[in-house]
Amino acid sequence: MLKHRYTFYFAFFAIALLSFINRDLTPVNELKYISIALEALQSNHWFAFYNHGQIYADKPPVYFWIIMVGIKLFGTNGAALFTCLFSILPAIGIAEVMHRWTKHELKPAMGNIAVVMLISSGLFLACAIILRMDMLMALFITLALYQFHLAFIRQQQYLAPSAQRYFILLFILLALLIKGPVGLLLPVLSIFAFLWQKKSLKQWSLYFPLKGVLLFLLIIGLWGLGIDYDGGHQYLYQLTIGQALKRGIHASVHPEPIYYYLQSAFSTLQPWSLLLVVSGLGFILQFFKSKSQLETQSKLSDTACLFLTVTITGVVMLSAVSSKLEIYFLPLMPFVIFASVMILQQLNERKWWLWGLYPIAVLTMIAPIVALFFTSALDKLPVSLSDAYLLLASLFIFGVITMGLLLKQKYQHAVVSLGCTMLAIILVAALVVPKYNNLLGVEQVANLAQQQSPKYGNQGYYAYKKESLQNMDVYFNQPVRLINTVQQAVNLKVGSVIITKNKQAEIIKALAAKGQKPSYINTEGKYTLLVR
Repeated sequence: MLKHRYTFYFAFFAIALLSFINRDLTPVNELKYISIALEALQSNHWFAFYNHGQIYADKPPVYFWIIMVGIKLFGTNGAALFTCLFSILPAIGIAEVMHRWTKHELKPAMGNIAVVMLISSGLFLACAIILRMDMLMALFITLALYQFHLAFIRQQQYLAPSAQRYFILLFILLALLIKGPVGLLLPVLSIFAFLWQKKSLKQWSLYFPLKGVLLFLLIIGLWGLGIDYDGGHQYLYQLTIGQALKRGIHASVHPEPIYYYLQSAFSTLQPWSLLLVVSGLGFILQFFKSKSQLETQSKLSDTACLFLTVTITGVVMLSAVSSKLEIYFLPLMPFVIFASVMILQQLNERKWWLWGLYPIAVLTMIAPIVALFFTSALDKLPVSLSDAYLLLASLFIFGVITMGLLLKQKYQHAVVSLGCTMLAIILVAALVVPKYNNLLGVEQVANLAQQQSPKYGNQGYYAYKKESLQNMDVYFNQPVRLINTVQQAVNLKVGSVIITKNKQAEIIKALAAKGQKPSYINTEGKYTLLVR
């Protein structure tokens, strides 16, 4: 059994950091964020951000400021490793805040189990090992709601209001400036729903004091003035009205049906989805079975009520927004998992744990064996058979351990074993990923381009029909220009370096039609480099 949660924190931190060190950045998002920050530094923009000259009003400034600090301190190469800490450490921070929040309601062993479940859940773990601002926003949303609950407890005890109510506003402000409207709406609507449920809406001003709200609005106003000064009215419009139309009302990006999160939650919460469903069913059954004893057996604590309120409010709010992505569910995950563990502790019957854990343990143990009978399918994977077998072996070993623990009815130990299974998967991936960086990122083809360009006169870098390749300016420290037609490629100066993804045949054919051919051509993974 995990004796202390810090053991799991350390293992998670080490494995997550190793995965960042060993892998290339993805050009679509991770490299793009560094490119935007680099462009902001070069053009001296601090409030308005651009991606290769085009307005990028999708995100507020704080995360880009962090990357800019990283570039200033460690250069473009070190900035990625510096920025990754703002995904890993907030993940640990969320788990620790939730543990301390529930320490008076969860037994120590159950508190540790909740930590393991949170950190090792699929979406949460994935978001902790990529460069995105979502985990940092989720931390401040969690902190805002934690401070609200502390203030609520003080009010229930008839104690004088404390500085906690100002910390509520501070953390909401930071969440807003990191990611945008979700950082504001989720905590505010959750607090409103909770106070309404408790028939305490009249106390709203105790948690949102007028002075604090005015200061909050003043800072937002100053931010707006900074945007208007730095980027003009058009940028300010795109950040506010434009984003509301683009993502909130009639989504032009990531449009999904209203039931999307109910559909995707089962996969994002793996490997704990079935256990969470079982906990909910167990509580419902207990509620109807012991309705006369509701006050003593089935009544939820204020903490659990708040967690469930945040979950329900968040799902309704996110479902009402037209643009949807699985990662938007991230801020709700701590509340879903900890509320479920609190319910499981209240049910106090091993059968609920066993029903929720047995199927995933069986799958973890049996799936690797079944996969061995489909080697033809394994051959089609973009990894070598030896690496696939290593991953399958890890799954099988931990599956056997988990099943053995369940057979002994040591369900708490089994949870830790499954959590370690998820970390083992990330560890194996981190160890083998350098072999496949040419499939994941573009650093290898960038290095090749830098080697070849001087040999042909340094005529510049061009991305053919692939906008995300412009973000390779992070490696070149000079612009990568986008060309979208074969004629543009043919008209480039001899010696120009062209990078493309699966489109090289078009250029070669067009050059051949003019009796020409590339001066140099080579393929690295999914990308091809041609020298005109």
